[in-house]
Amino acid sequence: MANTNSMKQIALTCSGHTRPVTHLDFSDITESGNSFLISACKDGKPMLRLGDTGDWVGTFEGHKGAVFGVGLNRKATLAASGAADFSAKLWDAISGEEKCNYQHNHTVKSVAFDEDSTHLLTGNNEKLIRVFDLNQPSTNPAVEIYAGHSGAIKRALFCRNDKCIISCAEDKAIRIWDRSSGQEIHHIDFPCNPSNIEISRDGSILTIANGMNVTFYEANSWNKIKEVAVPSKLADASLHPDKLAGILGLSDLKLGILGLNDSRLNIMVLNDPKLNIFALNDSRLGILGLNDHKLGVLGLSDPWLGIFGLNDPRLNIMVLNDPRLNIMVLNDPRLKIMVYNDSKLGILGLNDQKLCILGLSDTRVGILGLNDPRLNIMVYNDSRLGILGLNDLKLGVLGLSDLKLGILGFNDPKLNIMVLNDSRLGILGLSDSMLGILGLNDQKLCILGLSDPMFVCGGEDFKIYKFDYMTGNEIQSFKGHFGPVHCISFSPDGELYASGSEDGTLRLWQTTVGKTYGLWKCINGPEGEVTMNNSAPREVTAN
Repeated sequence: MANTNSMKQIALTCSGHTRPVTHLDFSDITESGNSFLISACKDGKPMLRLGDTGDWVGTFEGHKGAVFGVGLNRKATLAASGAADFSAKLWDAISGEEKCNYQHNHTVKSVAFDEDSTHLLTGNNEKLIRVFDLNQPSTNPAVEIYAGHSGAIKRALFCRNDKCIISCAEDKAIRIWDRSSGQEIHHIDFPCNPSNIEISRDGSILTIANGMNVTFYEANSWNKIKEVAVPSKLADASLHPDKLAGILGLSDLKLGILGLNDSRLNIMVLNDPKLNIFALNDSRLGILGLNDHKLGVLGLSDPWLGIFGLNDPRLNIMVLNDPRLNIMVLNDPRLKIMVYNDSKLGILGLNDQKLCILGLSDTRVGILGLNDPRLNIMVYNDSRLGILGLNDLKLGVLGLSDLKLGILGFNDPKLNIMVLNDSRLGILGLSDSMLGILGLNDQKLCILGLSDPMFVCGGEDFKIYKFDYMTGNEIQSFKGHFGPVHCISFSPDGELYASGSEDGTLRLWQTTVGKTYGLWKCINGPEGEVTMNNSAPREVTAN
């Protein structure tokens, strides 16, 4: 495999603004397959760009003062901006036309849409937060007003499925407001003014840039998760979309696959509704469960209790093996066979040529074997070693669980997927050759892989910092801007992050350096050497 660890970060520079860039915001990935990026600037002209390449789409013209806050709705059909001309404007993001102008009594610093794009939230230097109904004329007053901050509002966002509003201001506090009552329900104090806040796209984690720290809170309980110190006074921070420390998740809606690995809890879950398979491995409890609705098979292995159970309603077979009680039961109603074996005999053997079933149970050593060549299924359970093996040639599935070692392996060649989970080492490996994905997550060694939780930040020293979210260790830092960094944010797919600076530029940075994405082209040279295609443009200009 080519080594990309030593490759240099090559940022794409998006020029076009003539004064400092103050804020930026990404849309979700839209129906066209692209995300969009909007930037605010003191030149008074917000710009819209493609989120993956930085290509200029258009400029919103109409403000008569510096723009401090911008926002896109999730579908990138609407844009909003707040400016020093005491106004917040609503734009048609497709045509570029101004739809509404919401007049305020002071500079508007923050704008944000709710989930269904029916309300616009603004925060300004009046120390007030307003909510406007986008279905009403702009001449109508705000439908909600929140007062309580003693300093100018810096950022305000909807949260908790739009039931609440969170805001930070120049009063060293973050406040949470309940929209149903219109009252403040919680506040968080800081030793300095928070410079910016971000809610993760799933609404679960609040990221706060404050002084020389990045602080994370649970957005449902407002409990503090952690705080990481950084070398510079910060303006902004952003958490990678794959954010949860110790957790690697795979969700492929095309294949209908959901995978979840939490090495902190040593849990591995695989759900494939196309094959109707659900597997659960919890090495804390020593449990492996397999449910195959297609074959009608339900299996459970608990080596702590020494129990193995298998139920196949298509064959009307039920098998139970409990070596603690030294009992083996086999029931086949079609053949009207029920066999009971106790430890005095120790061994049970069954050979049914009609059904092509061979079963062997030795309860003294805790072994159960079952082979059904009609279904091409072979199961092996050794509760002494905590091993369960499953081989289904019909589906092309091979599974191995060694719960003493905390290992679960799953191989499905039909979907070209191989999964390995070793909870002793905190490792999850995923290989999907159909999608071209190879991922490795090693929590002990903190190796970057398919889903390596991280956050980025920037501030006064012109640098961009990348940190490991789980350990708080700095991964790397680099310069690219020629002035302080004012804003930074990950794209919705997590493949890049964008930064805006006092130098008047936006820059796009790769999350995984050396990966072919957008305008970055990775070339495999001789002997596995990886280089970046220098013919790719380093600067994207606005025309």
